[in-house]
Amino acid sequence: MTLQLGGGGAITGCTFLQEPDLIVSGLTVNGDLDAPKMIVASGTAAAPSYTFSGDTDNGLYYAGTNSIGLSTAGTNAILIDSSGRLLVATTVSMQTASTLQVSRLNGNGILTLGRDDASVSAGNGIGAIDFYGNVGGTYQQCSRILALAEGTHALGNKPTGLAFYTNSGSASATERMRIDSSGRLLVGTSSAIGHGVDNHDTITAVSTAGGGLLLGRNDITTVDGNNLGKIQFWGNDDNGTYQQCASIIAEADGTHATNDKPTRLMFSTTADGASSPTERLRINSIGRMTGHGVNINQVFALLYARIYNHGGCNINGPSADFTDFDSGLAAFTTVQRTVTSAPTNYSFIGDNHGNAFSFFVGCGGNGSFGTSNASNDANNYSSWVCIHNLFVAALNGLPTNATRTSLP
Repeated sequence: MTLQLGGGGAITGCTFLQEPDLIVSGLTVNGDLDAPKMIVASGTAAAPSYTFSGDTDNGLYYAGTNSIGLSTAGTNAILIDSSGRLLVATTVSMQTASTLQVSRLNGNGILTLGRDDASVSAGNGIGAIDFYGNVGGTYQQCSRILALAEGTHALGNKPTGLAFYTNSGSASATERMRIDSSGRLLVGTSSAIGHGVDNHDTITAVSTAGGGLLLGRNDITTVDGNNLGKIQFWGNDDNGTYQQCASIIAEADGTHATNDKPTRLMFSTTADGASSPTERLRINSIGRMTGHGVNINQVFALLYARIYNHGGCNINGPSADFTDFDSGLAAFTTVQRTVTSAPTNYSFIGDNHGNAFSFFVGCGGNGSFGTSNASNDANNYSSWVCIHNLFVAALNGLPTNATRTSLP
């Protein structure tokens, strides 16, 4: 049976139509309508096919093949397209694989999740986005993003953190990372290790094997001087401009290859009155230190130990050179005590004022290292200690000179 009504058609005195196919245009129904199928005009967002008396620009309309739309105030509000995607406030899919898409004309598309409760205390969830997978007919949790209270909520006081969950191979996800209510990034833990106002806006990493920070370079080739990773420290005073204050940098200390990764570490700080860091200390690929940060006392302790344990003795002292500080370079060398010019690339330790040249090496089987008055003890020593010019930077403040005029 097919019943077709047009214009202002109406059915009266009939409460039931057996299996009708209704083709309706301009039909207003007051009361119940029971029909297995009703075919209506397509309609538009501005004039939807299914609408309401007195508010005819709200309702359902045909939005294209296998698509249906819901309009409010004559504008599309929700559209389910032929791929089953739910489009909110838009009729155009932004991403083909996205099931739910939210947009806003002349504004940001926002997805809001909330909790309506008489009271909210620490640990209560505020909203979550869960990711589930179905293999074998059962859905199980794969990952999650959860907003949760980190204290009791009140009007104007909503301490809240954001937790991130992943699944390493079980039936449910486990929290791996959290941004807490103080802005700290917590990895592998849900609570900060430190306490106090100096621990805000920091990164905490915790693991049963020990927390770690990994920085890497992914390149086709890595040659000497290439940056491998760095930690920089910046400060912003009252002018609103950040400036770098210090850094720790890892650089290639030669060309890299498989199982061959020579690397150096460089430490830089900014001096008082300066606006950028200067390298102070370097540890090269063979473990040697150079730079102003090397402690003078430690260097001379090392020097004394090397001299004292050095074998052999000749007119130039215990040896011509000793105490390597870099590949192929000797940090210190010795010369005969009557020599007035230091060897190439070396300097005497002292400021060329006689007694300042009081670092010299004994030769008589004792391998002694003297720091006393040069003139008085000249006959007991056979050589002067000279320092390599590249190593002078390691002894910040140490006086050196290429020549000496005051002989002991």
